[in-house]
Amino acid sequence: MTWTTHRGDEWWLSETAFEATASAGPGNVTIESIHMYGSGQLSEEVLHRVLWDAQQQFHEFQLICYLSRVTRPLIESLSQKALVKWELIQNPHSQDARILDVVEPRAKPAN
Repeated sequence: MTWTTHRGDEWWLSETAFEATASAGPGNVTIESIHMYGSGQLSEEVLHRVLWDAQQQFHEFQLICYLSRVTRPLIESLSQKALVKWELIQNPHSQDARILDVVEPRAKPAN
């Protein structure tokens, strides 16, 4: 998967099941949202893939992910499984995750 942009400061990643959006600022890229199409819920697998792809494409930037009631428990679970290393960024009215490292997701077995 490849992140796409028109202007360089707004990015998106589209797949069959979801779309992720991000913004680029001086020295960082912030994943702002991951929207699942249909009635699907964001899963660890999807978040892991989005973080991995962002880390690969934006390796020269600090990667940040907005923490919500959905993303925070998923990042914490990925961290407990040693798939993501992160640290908390406490903002005045919100929290973000500074993504320090993401382990490559395993490829799905062929059916």
